[in-house]
Amino acid sequence: MEEVLARPDRLLYALAFGLGVLWALARVLGVRGAGVFLALALLALALGLYLGLQ
Repeated sequence: MEEVLARPDRLLYALAFGLGVLWALARVLGVRGAGVFLALALLALALGLYLGLQ
């Protein structure tokens, strides 16, 4: 668990990937508000990139 917490950017990349999959599934199923998953995925990706560059 220490390795995961030592590199929070990788954890955020995994979160962004999971939210992207949820967005795609919600979009295919026609769920209203599926764009929230996309917005959260992009936010997690941006935060991961920011932390990775520091």
